[in-house]
Amino acid sequence: MVASSARPDVTVCIPAFESEAFVGDCLEALSRQTYDGFAALVSVDASGDATEAVCRSFESDSRFRVNAQPRRLGWVENINSLLDRVETDLFFILPHDDLLEPDYVESLRVAMLDAPKAVVAYADVRTFGAVDERQATPGLEAGLVDRVLALLTSQLEGVPFRGLTRSALLNGGLRLRDNRHAGFGAHIVWVLELLCRGPFRHVSRPLYRQNVRSDPASVVQGWDRRAPENRLAAWAEHSAACLEVLARTDASNADRLRLQLVQLARALMQGDRGSPGWDVDDPAVRRELVLLAALTARGLGLPEVEGTDLVALPAEAQLWEAIARLEGS
Repeated sequence: MVASSARPDVTVCIPAFESEAFVGDCLEALSRQTYDGFAALVSVDASGDATEAVCRSFESDSRFRVNAQPRRLGWVENINSLLDRVETDLFFILPHDDLLEPDYVESLRVAMLDAPKAVVAYADVRTFGAVDERQATPGLEAGLVDRVLALLTSQLEGVPFRGLTRSALLNGGLRLRDNRHAGFGAHIVWVLELLCRGPFRHVSRPLYRQNVRSDPASVVQGWDRRAPENRLAAWAEHSAACLEVLARTDASNADRLRLQLVQLARALMQGDRGSPGWDVDDPAVRRELVLLAALTARGLGLPEVEGTDLVALPAEAQLWEAIARLEGS
């Protein structure tokens, strides 16, 4: 085990909710880290099962502290309650059903020390449960425009979401953004916010194990069970939030980002990524279509603010018009 200084320099934020069946495995894997200079903060979100009891069984380890919420916060605000308590130089978010390889904290901490300009260090993910695959999101070490495009085209935003992050970014009030759709896509907006503040550092090893659960209690399953029109509305609000973040990029990057997004829009609309084409009559249209509606909203004269109503936008003719306007501006 790598010994730490007397004061921890890494905070692990563990949001837990009705997870008695697996949260113990999560905390056990954390307790076996080769680097011991961390403080583990657990927030139990008003659960009706034995989650709190399982978590409190780890409090005999001085690195673990458990707080039980008196009322249900939801996963986004539960994480934010943990971020409010971070006092170390580095932190990361550890969902209650995931597992860490023993050298996860040590490896990412070294990566951050080696890259002082990086705001996040993240590793590859190996999923288990309903899906067994290795996931990687490369390209986030590049310049602003290239790393934003790498994230938007990866469809694996959850990989860097689990990265080790510099806590100084929290001083300006940066937190996850909740929404009207059970926090749909909040992790993606969070990663975009971080990307706009600096490059990431990629550790190309599968150090993180994500539990892909098929049971209806999981957050992602709850998103997928929504009616098609509700899913579309959720993507619209989420995309508007993404647009609002990107609209705040500095002027030196704005023109290039716009040009690259237009090229990306054309490629997606033409099916260059192997898509079967856009079925604009289907309210469950692919996520890229709604995201493109947000990213090209400037061409339709819509306000670039969070909450813009984009539900009516995903129509092919309107998107082509938006792309043409952006190309001509």
